[in-house]
Amino acid sequence: DLSRLDSGNVPVRMAPVDLNELLGAVRTALQATAEAKGLRLRVRPTPLWALSDAVLLRRMLVNLVINAIRYTEHGSVLVACRRQGGNGVRIEVWDSGIGIPAEHHEDVFKEFYQLANRAGDRNFGLGLGLNIVQRSAHLLGHRIVLRSQVGCGTRFSILLNATPAVPLAVASAAQTAPPGPGDVSGMRILVIEDNANAREAVQGLLQSWGCSVQEASSQAEALAQLDAAGVPDLILSDYHLGAAETGMDCIAALRARAASSIPACLMSGETHEDFLLAVKAADIPLLHKPVRPAKLRSLLRHMRT
Repeated sequence: DLSRLDSGNVPVRMAPVDLNELLGAVRTALQATAEAKGLRLRVRPTPLWALSDAVLLRRMLVNLVINAIRYTEHGSVLVACRRQGGNGVRIEVWDSGIGIPAEHHEDVFKEFYQLANRAGDRNFGLGLGLNIVQRSAHLLGHRIVLRSQVGCGTRFSILLNATPAVPLAVASAAQTAPPGPGDVSGMRILVIEDNANAREAVQGLLQSWGCSVQEASSQAEALAQLDAAGVPDLILSDYHLGAAETGMDCIAALRARAASSIPACLMSGETHEDFLLAVKAADIPLLHKPVRPAKLRSLLRHMRT
């Protein structure tokens, strides 16, 4: 991990991450390790989501929990999330260890840092784990905060941006799904979505498959993209675009501007009969939210042929 971070050869795919799922995976991976040491690993359920790379964030959290277990002799390790300010999330790892003196708070993040050997003071030998956490946080645009008091334990926090529970179920699939044989690579796709986090998630997923993506949050932006970049292979639009705009209206405007029946697809969580009938009458394919990456990819293959 350290050599890959040094070389910059670490792909980053930002997407909404279900933190409850993430914390559950960490508990499953490390609960036996904690119990073998006589510690209790407590993980609090959370409804929060955050914008990150699920693979790198999981590795960061695993490193923090492993350190907490390794340097705590009695008691428990707690992993929890809470909101931070208006649009932030704080993932916290608490331990009941002996704490880290204030003068060493910066040093523990240094590569290969070890304090002088002190019998019984294993909390001071944090090795490479925290250096990897710090580098990964920098790569992702997150922040690491350390709070510790000698005799009272330690808390490490990862500070990152919150995101709503977005409609695309790509939190882990977008990170781990292999790009496949290039069957959709090179497709030019115009993504129209007024939710910035959801738009970024779709863009990241499509780009991981080799697609070229233009993005817009409104009909006006979509028309500007059409004028600047030319006719895309596919329009992928959310239905509700805000300000009384709909994806169907936007698709119609783009087709009229291009004087071409550009292939298009709508994404929506709507299930009302009137809505479904209107989409069917418009002869526009519909992907129901949460959209499964496999379904989206299947649609792209179909559109390409």
